[in-house]
Amino acid sequence: MSEHALMVGRIISNLGWQAGAKVINLVMSVVAGGLVARHLHEDLSEYRTAQFYVSLVTPLTVIVSNNVIMRRLVAGEPEGRVLRTAACMIAASGLLFFSLLVGGSLLWSESSREQMLFIVAALSLLVWWPIPYGHALEAHLHGRESALSASLGSLAMRSWEILCALQGLSIVWLCASVPVGTAVTMILLTMFYFRLRQKQVSLWQWDSSTAWQLLRESSPLILGGLASGALFRINIVLLREWAGNAEASYYSAALELPLSVQMIAGVLLTVFFPGLTHLLTHEPIRAWHQLDQFTRLGAALGFLSALSLCVPAPLWTDWIYGSDFKPTANVLAVTAWILPAMFMAQARGAWLLHTQRTKIELYYILGGVLLDVILAWLWVPTMGAVGAAWALVAAYTFTWVFSSFIHSHTRGIGFLQLRAIIWPVPTWQEINPKT
Repeated sequence: MSEHALMVGRIISNLGWQAGAKVINLVMSVVAGGLVARHLHEDLSEYRTAQFYVSLVTPLTVIVSNNVIMRRLVAGEPEGRVLRTAACMIAASGLLFFSLLVGGSLLWSESSREQMLFIVAALSLLVWWPIPYGHALEAHLHGRESALSASLGSLAMRSWEILCALQGLSIVWLCASVPVGTAVTMILLTMFYFRLRQKQVSLWQWDSSTAWQLLRESSPLILGGLASGALFRINIVLLREWAGNAEASYYSAALELPLSVQMIAGVLLTVFFPGLTHLLTHEPIRAWHQLDQFTRLGAALGFLSALSLCVPAPLWTDWIYGSDFKPTANVLAVTAWILPAMFMAQARGAWLLHTQRTKIELYYILGGVLLDVILAWLWVPTMGAVGAAWALVAAYTFTWVFSSFIHSHTRGIGFLQLRAIIWPVPTWQEINPKT
């Protein structure tokens, strides 16, 4: 069997395992989300708000981008030095931001329950440091092990939520779900890495030059992740202030379904990025054809996912959340349409990362956050959660599609995105990375 055939087989296997992990996570997310919503009712917005603030800090905690690590490993840099340096950086930043978040909640919150929510949820920041080992597994196409770790971690997190909801435990116990799931995932990633990549293991070492390079390359991506997280969930906070907990809870419930499906978009970039990096470096013409098909694949999956949530929205919400969340159906029918733009954005992200111009995307996301807040301010007072949903869709469409035409470096990707919207039919032969 040829080397190319072996590589294709590994890519397909990797894709299968990664996709399987996302399907498991999707199913568990839906089940757990429904039970938690039925258990908390209007308190759901308070639960999601605590998670929002922790998730907002998480990109700063995980201070080194996964794609930066993958690109360096694919390029052949010393694995031990890169991974150990990254793990040290993440461990230090995790302790720092955990302390800041806990200190801030104790100083500014007058409610003891709210203080405990933040403290418990923030525990997850302390256990992210082994994540570079997971990126190394993905870079070397050990998709099965990476997917198994993610699946079992998700299973632990969602099982914790289900148990708490069924037992009627307090919201503070529920907030421990993310630390539990994160810890399980990180432990498994570390075990798999040291078993599979034992020859690459060297003594624990810190390299200041590598740390500075990783931080410089990752900063725009990390800040972009922070801004993207704010864009996705900031409307929950705005709705609580401008429309009350009930509207915020309807919006939060509707948001969980697109959020679960959106995870699949990450599989595309994770699986195809190593081969795409090789083509961009050595065969740029073929790489551009692959980016075109990659964008079409994202558009196809995005439109199919959006339709599958939008059309039967009343059935989804009644089945998952029950009659108390009936208004969620109208919100879900709108928020589902963030998915096409988000899926198509993966190709642009890969292009900007390879050309090391990720600051451009950071500016686009910040513009999207500003647009979302402005539109929410205009629409929430009269339309409630549905207005917030329309603001999110408009902001997503601008951030991940229309903004591509602003800068000359991304204008070509913008035309690929428009063609993908018109004809979202990919050709597998073009997508398949050949090395």
